Order: sequence, then C-alpha cells, then structure tokens
Amino acid sequence: KAAVEPREPAPKAEERQPSSKIKVGRVSVKSAEQVEADDDKVSTGETRHPKAPPADKEKAEEITSEAAPKKPEPVLIAGIKHGHPLNTKKTGVANLHAETTAEAAHLYRQAVTYQRAMKWQEAINAYRKVIKYEPMSAEVYNNIGVCYEKQGSLKMAAKSYEKAISINPRFYRSYNNLGIIYYKLKNFDKARAAYEQALQLNSGNSQSEINLALVYERLRRGGLARRTLERVLANDPENAEAHYNLGRLLEGQGQHEEAITHYRQFLASNPSTYPQLREKVQDRVRTLEEVSNQ
Repeated sequence: KAAVEPREPAPKAEERQPSSKIKVGRVSVKSAEQVEADDDKVSTGETRHPKAPPADKEKAEEITSEAAPKKPEPVLIAGIKHGHPLNTKKTGVANLHAETTAEAAHLYRQAVTYQRAMKWQEAINAYRKVIKYEPMSAEVYNNIGVCYEKQGSLKMAAKSYEKAISINPRFYRSYNNLGIIYYKLKNFDKARAAYEQALQLNSGNSQSEINLALVYERLRRGGLARRTLERVLANDPENAEAHYNLGRLLEGQGQHEEAITHYRQFLASNPSTYPQLREKVQDRVRTLEEVSNQ
C-alpha cells in the first residue's frame, strides 16, 4: 500500500504492493510546500480549510499549514505585515531597517514571486540577497530550504532548515520540513526526532502527527502509528488523510473490516479531492469485501 501526495504532481513516497493484487497509493508525509499554498490563501483573504486531504510523501513548503495563524492575516511575508515593514528582532521574521527596508522588501517579494512560479534557483538567489540585509531571518532560510528541496538538493535543504532552527529554535515549521527531508533520505530515526520536536512546539498539529505516524510505520512501530492516527481522528473525525492511512495500516494487519470502515470514511470526504486515489480505494474496498464474504 503506497501513498500519493495530494495536490502534488509527483508521488513523494515509495510504493508498496498491498496484500492483494491491486496497488494502492500510500499517503505520505506532507511537505512545507503544500502547506504554503494554504498560507497563500490566508494572505489573500481566502478561507482556510483545516482538514487536509491525504498526503503522499512529505514535501517541504515555505510555510507549513501548521504554521498558519488561527486568525487569518493578510500577509505572511517575512518583514511585512499588512503591507508595512516590521522591525522585530530575533523572532525569525526579517528585521528590515529603515535605510534598507524598501530594497529588502522588494527582494523578498521578488523571491516569493520566483518561488510561486517554480523558478527555484532564481528564488534562492533572491532570498540570499535578502540575507545580506537580514542575516538572522529564520523564515528566509526556511524558504531557501523549500526551494532546494524542490530542486532535489535534499542535503542543501536540510542545511537551510537547520540554519533556520539555529536562529530560532522554536521555529517549528523548519522542524516539520526537516522531518520531511530525513524521511526522503530514509533516515527515519532523525525524521521521528524532528517531527516530535515540531509537535512539542506546536502540539496537536494534525499534519505533523500524520507525518509522525508514517515514520513510526517505517520504523515497524505499528502500534504507535495506529494510536497516533486515532488521536488525529479523535480531534478531527473527518480528516481524510488520517482515515486513508489508518485504513491502509489496518489492512496490512489483516483487520479488513476496520480497514473498510476507514476507507469508506475517506471516500465520504470531498469527492473532488484525489480522484485517482479514490478510484484505487474503491477497488480496495470491493476486493476486501469479496475476501470477507468468502
């Protein structure tokens, strides 16, 4: 049972063959990148939807969904709020001094524009120019890490996230993104430590918990993975990603009836999400029902 990454063109996780002959995509760890799309909606005044659909392997985003504030703010660009520069220090937000505010803000907006256009190297170059004005911005280093991850430069991405954390040890988005990188590098012990730290700083975040459950599964700690997913569903009963992953986990443990229940909960979610995955899950449900009736 493999996983597919939602809202991302390419799968992020390796695929495993399920117990039957039908292959199911495995939901994998969500990256910071996917979630920045959610943050972008916040910055434009759109309504956030707290329940995310199933995620394939993790991916990194500049601003993870967990990172979004509870109350939407117009702009989540470092150093800028409501269109005005901020002069905050040691908070992970760019400290744009009066004499350099205009240039630094321009460079930051340019970097964000490049990033949204998927021009990763141009975005990295622009962010590095911002660093010359504000060398202690955790958010800028976090965004650089996202761009490196998109380029496939996972080790450079990890260094950027680690730099962001060294500047602001409470910048939980970078811990989440670092966990994604370690997951991709198959260093599951380090991925576990990164996600657990992210949850210490932002307890109850459903996406980090789902990511952590996937890591537990890779570490052959199925009981912990199951309890983690059940905790997510206790707080968010309609979380499609958690239902899918839990169904997949239970199917692998031979608990077909419970797996079918969670698969159906996944299918009951927004029908416009993950059409290809939905078709595979429907096939899995039919197959498991046939096996149960024999």
